[in-house]
Amino acid sequence: TQDPALLECDDQGHYRPVYEMGFPTGSQLWREHHRAAMASGVLTPLELVSKGDADRGGRPADFDAAEVSYQLAVDGDDPDAAALAALRLAELAEERDQPAQAARRYADVAALRHPVASPPAVLWLAYQAAQDGDRSAARVLAHEVISSGDGPLLPEAWDLLASLAWHDDDKDGAAAAMRRAVDTAGEWHWSYSQRLG
Repeated sequence: TQDPALLECDDQGHYRPVYEMGFPTGSQLWREHHRAAMASGVLTPLELVSKGDADRGGRPADFDAAEVSYQLAVDGDDPDAAALAALRLAELAEERDQPAQAARRYADVAALRHPVASPPAVLWLAYQAAQDGDRSAARVLAHEVISSGDGPLLPEAWDLLASLAWHDDDKDGAAAAMRRAVDTAGEWHWSYSQRLG
């Protein structure tokens, strides 16, 4: 079978997202393929996710059209597209200021244990637990994100752990976690480095 268009499979059989900005030639081919699919009226579930993203990010944004595309992808036959679309529906509920629906949707996506869609949902739940004063649950969830190995989320998870340690008056733990945030942030370390200093 062919790998999904918005994900790529690494050498260990794990899916990871393909970020458009990192692959200019690939993204141009993707846009051409997407335009052809749109013109034909036949979209794959992953293309429906992309269409939903375009509607959601448009000027003006069309949240209703985005929701329809995401729901079609959730109901489709591609489990990767369904997981990504479920995450987008959670984000959309948050953007529409529907906190109860967003929380339910994020919890559902986290429960999927999908390698790409679930870690952002787990991180959202970790922040929510911290905001609600459940630092123990927030720590467990932040460690789950770290264990997922999702590179772009690691600095945020370590930053949250640093904040939790600080609130527990564990200055050494806070500094150690913030150093990990800096280390995992790579060239985007400056926002974490400022707080470490």
